[in-house]
Amino acid sequence: MLDQAAQEDFDSEPFASSSVVVGHGSSKENGLELAHFVTQRRYFVDTFDASADDADERIQDWVDNSLDEPKMFFLVVSQKDVDEGNRPWVQSKVLDQARKLLSAFGKGRVILVVEAGIIDFDYNSGLDDILFPPGKLSSTYRSVAAFLVREFGSEGNAGPGSGKPTSKKRSEREPLETDVKMAIALLALAAIFGGIYMIRLFTGNSSDEAIPEVGGVELSLPSSQPELAGPEQTQPPTTVLTPPAQVTALPATCRISLVRSTTLPGIVYCDDGGALRVTGYSGPWHNSVARIGLETQVTGSFVYEQNGNTVSVGPGVSNLDPSSSRFGVQEMVFRFEADGKRVQFEQFPEDGQRVVTFTFDASLQRP
Repeated sequence: MLDQAAQEDFDSEPFASSSVVVGHGSSKENGLELAHFVTQRRYFVDTFDASADDADERIQDWVDNSLDEPKMFFLVVSQKDVDEGNRPWVQSKVLDQARKLLSAFGKGRVILVVEAGIIDFDYNSGLDDILFPPGKLSSTYRSVAAFLVREFGSEGNAGPGSGKPTSKKRSEREPLETDVKMAIALLALAAIFGGIYMIRLFTGNSSDEAIPEVGGVELSLPSSQPELAGPEQTQPPTTVLTPPAQVTALPATCRISLVRSTTLPGIVYCDDGGALRVTGYSGPWHNSVARIGLETQVTGSFVYEQNGNTVSVGPGVSNLDPSSSRFGVQEMVFRFEADGKRVQFEQFPEDGQRVVTFTFDASLQRP
């Protein structure tokens, strides 16, 4: 939070002359959150519902006036848009809108901000995009800021999100610049202390007194439980070697049973450790799988019960053969190369087109 004086100083700074437009579907929460972040960085922001009936009219107006003032567009696509019935917009219309804006404003000015794992979305669209984990739009902030600085330079000033207002003379800097300067400073400090140590090592100490240790940054290993302070030790502690914690082997193989008339449990344990968290429609799915969606670093296979043919699937969306799938699929087998990746099934339209999501969690272990 800024104190009152700092806030007044911040509010007195001019906004950037450039304009940023944030579009979203009917699920507008993520769009408004992103717009708030961009506003904090002192850019003028306009928001609109890109799935609304008048969206094309607004886009055409921006295209017609593309030479009048610079603009940048972020189009936010969320899983909730699909859940609320915006499937046609997610499937194709948002991509058409992005390409139309791209033709008018140019490369780097139209960015798709997409929630990872949406089964309906074409991740190979060729457009600039930023993916974010489900429910974690904030993970895109750094990338969004980098796009803004690259396209609009120093026209925006760091706002409340930076922790303190900046001087009118200070320009917005590339988000990575601060990290680079800090890394250089730490390397320089390490070189100084390393030099002192080497000098002492080769010249020796002129007295029998011990050289006092130089105070530095305390290093600690991460642990799942915080360590509790104990009594002061008067003798050196005995070194105890502890076995490493069990780590799930990756890649992990996970088998999903779709046996006739059975429904899915909340958790499906995998062969090599880890498990799948199951959310959405639990089934039965034996005769209902119309499409399968896989994120990157996930591959899979299944066998049609009717003819025994094995079908391999990779990242992206795959349509199953309707007649064979209707006869039945007993089991799906997936191979996960990384934690947090997702797989989705979608029903046939006549069954309700409901979706189930399987998210791989390496921290889950079979009881």
